Amino acid sequence: MVSEEAKTVREALLWAASCLREKGIENARLEAEVLLSKILGMNRGKLLASLGDPLEKGEFLRFRELVAKRQKGYPLQYITGEQEFMSMNFLVEEGVFIPRGDTEVLVEAVLGLGEKFENILDVGTGSGIIAVILAKYFPQSRVTAVDISPRALETAAKNAEGHGVKDRINFTQNDIFLWQPGEQYDLIVSNPPYVPSGDIDRLQREISFEPREALDGGYEGLRFYYRLSELALECLLPGGVLAVEIGWDQAAGVRRIFDGAGIFDKEIQVVRDYGGRDRVVVCRKSVKNAGGSG
Repeated sequence: MVSEEAKTVREALLWAASCLREKGIENARLEAEVLLSKILGMNRGKLLASLGDPLEKGEFLRFRELVAKRQKGYPLQYITGEQEFMSMNFLVEEGVFIPRGDTEVLVEAVLGLGEKFENILDVGTGSGIIAVILAKYFPQSRVTAVDISPRALETAAKNAEGHGVKDRINFTQNDIFLWQPGEQYDLIVSNPPYVPSGDIDRLQREISFEPREALDGGYEGLRFYYRLSELALECLLPGGVLAVEIGWDQAAGVRRIFDGAGIFDKEIQVVRDYGGRDRVVVCRKSVKNAGGSG
């Protein structure tokens, strides 16, 4: 155990990495650097150029507190208050779902369509990353971002303001199962809760600190996909796109739901993530069998 006396940056990092490694935390050294960078108010590059510099006692004590929180499984993103996503930094706050790299596959799948969407609906916006990025990539668009959590919407609004797109995103608090959309969209996008209820308590300990409602997809994890299919019937324009993130083993179930809706073109695309696992489903509303109020 390192004493509470002033230590060098190098010694503090070695100690912290050892503590985190003992708790089975991957990338322990990297996380130690991130935590100490936060305490010292500098980026990692500057930190690594200062390895021989001494730490003040107060700095080390604050660093030790953060390391202790991380040892208990408290998510790194909640400690630092941020998460990088598609090379952009986003605010992340306790009580709000932490964005994952898997969701980049969803955004990239939408961008890869090569279309210009004008009216976008983001269902379950969370911290607002999808809404913000799509608003930036489609500067002519308007985005409606729906979430049941006031806390999430506050965070999302801060992210939209920080990235200069708040004036083009309408954040609305609603239970998606009760919400009745009042307009038509050419793109519906969602990273819904898709973890089966019975699996949540078996996930890694960090996830226990995140809001359960942002994870719980019901008995099979598919509850929200039924509602998304209904929303597509109600408010997706003919020829419009529905793009959703899914669990790695849910492609067949989600395709079954969307096929059963009878409103989508037969060719439903499944996109794999960087690890080769099914991660995104993209489908297009048929012009012939559009239905709905449009």
